[in-house]
Amino acid sequence: SVGVAYCRIRCFQEAVSCLQRAVEPAAHRPPLLAKVLHNLGAALNGAGDFSSALELHRLAARLYGSQGCRGDQARCFSNLAIASSHLGDDQEAAESFILALQGFRDAGDRLAEVQVCERLAECYLRQKKLKKAVELYKQALSALSHCKEDEGVQDRLVERLTAALQLSLTVTQRPRPNRPRPHLPQPHSSPGHQDVRKLDVAQRLAANQHLDEQRAESPRAEAEKSSGRQAAADPEGGVTPGRHL
Repeated sequence: SVGVAYCRIRCFQEAVSCLQRAVEPAAHRPPLLAKVLHNLGAALNGAGDFSSALELHRLAARLYGSQGCRGDQARCFSNLAIASSHLGDDQEAAESFILALQGFRDAGDRLAEVQVCERLAECYLRQKKLKKAVELYKQALSALSHCKEDEGVQDRLVERLTAALQLSLTVTQRPRPNRPRPHLPQPHSSPGHQDVRKLDVAQRLAANQHLDEQRAESPRAEAEKSSGRQAAADPEGGVTPGRHL
């Protein structure tokens, strides 16, 4: 009780000293031990000794779980998440906040649900998980609608939800870098190839010119061929094939 009183007035070092002395007497009384470890872990969080607090939060959560105390267990998970976050372990922090959120929902503690949703959303923002952060802020506002809470909390949540939505839209609409188009290989023409191609063209031109000349001379050639055929049929002083003298 003295240690809890010191915690309430934020004298955390004095609270730690008192609660450490209470651990041994409570060792054989699990319900009391769970409370002592729970409060000692919270006092260490307040004193900034997060490394020492981690294992106490885990032990207290297990003890409360074995007793079916979902609300108290959820508070231990929430304290564990806060310690993990301060130590830079956002992954364990997120996992612990999720367990705390489930516990508070089971216990029907709407106000604690709002607080955990907000902290989990902040954790997701640090992890660049913007969609999850937006969803958690929405869940926090939904849970808050069942609470008798001042409007300041709602205004803060709406402001943070708006900022998360704007950030998410900015990331989504950011133009993607243009991908370079694949370079298609061009056929390579070596000087030798160019010479061969020029030679082929010259040869085709010469062949076409020769063909034109042949076509121009074709009437004369036909006349000469006709006279030649007549001479071959009646050779002067020749013999007829197949007859022997």
